[in-house]
Amino acid sequence: MAVTLADISRRTGLTTRQLRYVLEHRVLPGRQGTSRGRGCEREFTEFAAFGIACAAMLFRAGLRRAPVKRCIEILCPVGRAFGEMPLYQAFMASGEAVLEIADYQNLRLKSTGILRKHNLDTDWRQIDTGAVLQAGYRPSVTVSIDVAKLREELKE
Repeated sequence: MAVTLADISRRTGLTTRQLRYVLEHRVLPGRQGTSRGRGCEREFTEFAAFGIACAAMLFRAGLRRAPVKRCIEILCPVGRAFGEMPLYQAFMASGEAVLEIADYQNLRLKSTGILRKHNLDTDWRQIDTGAVLQAGYRPSVTVSIDVAKLREELKE
């Protein structure tokens, strides 16, 4: 089902300006929606809309463009099948899903599914390098984004 920026805005409460910022600054990999021509709204898949909304939420949380772009690159690595992308796995999950940003330099995505094998935990990763942090890492400051809520809003 095709989704427009207006649909994403209406369903999530993000402004179209916030959503356009994600697109104009090419934060997401790949082509950013299809248009029927000049003056017509672009349309996105539900997963692309989910990615746009997640990136906009990272900006809302206070991250700058370069870290947001790196977060998306870690969660949606170019050249990998959809099923191998952590963000896609969270999108397809049925339970809770939380994207956490710690100390403004690390991230972790966790989600749960109906079956234990569908659970996801990327572990804490450095945003700059994508490297997994040591097991004992404990953040001082954490910002959490309820990506399950975004998923539910966009899958109406």
